[in-house]
This record gives sequence, structure tokens and C-alpha cells, in this order.
Amino acid sequence: MEQMRKKPYSNKPEESLALSRIIHLFEQARQIANTHPELSDRYITLAWNIKLRTRCKIPPPYNRQFCRYCLSYWGNGKVRIRTQGRHVVYTCLACKKIRRFVYKP
Repeated sequence: MEQMRKKPYSNKPEESLALSRIIHLFEQARQIANTHPELSDRYITLAWNIKLRTRCKIPPPYNRQFCRYCLSYWGNGKVRIRTQGRHVVYTCLACKKIRRFVYKP
């Protein structure tokens, strides 16, 4: 008999609470990025930890606002954005890691 696969993401009340908290932390990071960049990085770290604990996804508008490697917020010039062929290349200036996203021109 085949085992039923458990869905990795479900619509639980904890998930909706976690998503609202993640969105709130990203908004706080955006507001405070110019004055206290280290605090905005801390907010992103907290949002990432919530994501890992609850196994929920970060919403797409917020997905390209931080570095997944060093968890720094890219709000205050910490990123270089270039186009390369059919890709948008984001380079984190804090850790020098590169993220590429496909786009259709």
C-alpha cells in the first residue's frame, strides 16, 4: 500500500500568524534600514528563523529583498543589480554571494 505523502505546507492558523509576523518584520526592516542597518539585518534574521520553524514560504515581494547567505537586508545599497542575458543578477556587497533570477524581456 502506498504511503500518503504529507504536504510540506498546509493552511494552519500557525502558518497565517507566522506569515503576518514575517511581513511585519520585513516592513520594520524597510523603515529602519537607513538609520540602523544592523537592526534591519536582525529583523531579517528573525523572519528567517520564523520561516524555518514553521516551514512556511516567504512571500514573493519580500523574497528578493535580502541575502539568503548572510541574511542582510538589501535596503540601503548593500546590493548590486545587473542584467546578464536572460537573468537578473543580485550581488550582495556584504558577503559577495550571487543570486540569479530568470526574467522574460
